[in-house]
Amino acid sequence: MYILGAWVIINCLCLIRAELYTAITDLEDLLDTEAMFMETLNRYIQREEKKLERLKRKAEEYKKEHSLASADVSEYLSNPINAYLLVKRLTTDWTTTESLMTDQTAL
Repeated sequence: MYILGAWVIINCLCLIRAELYTAITDLEDLLDTEAMFMETLNRYIQREEKKLERLKRKAEEYKKEHSLASADVSEYLSNPINAYLLVKRLTTDWTTTESLMTDQTAL
């Protein structure tokens, strides 16, 4: 009877050890998955930061040109090139900037 009981306990311990090994292996796989997730997240953050830097440069360009125009509106707009560039900024350039702002391809 004791031999049978000891045999059952030994078999259970072997089974538990095998399950523990399998669980550790599965957890190691999860660590690999987490590493891939962190790499993907970092690449996403880098792309978003680049996009944000481009938007900041655009905002600075708009601010600079607007300040120049606001200093003397009549003189600024009497120059046909400035007038053309103003219209261009408010049509083509703003459309491009808006596309950059709403771009979700980085997701």
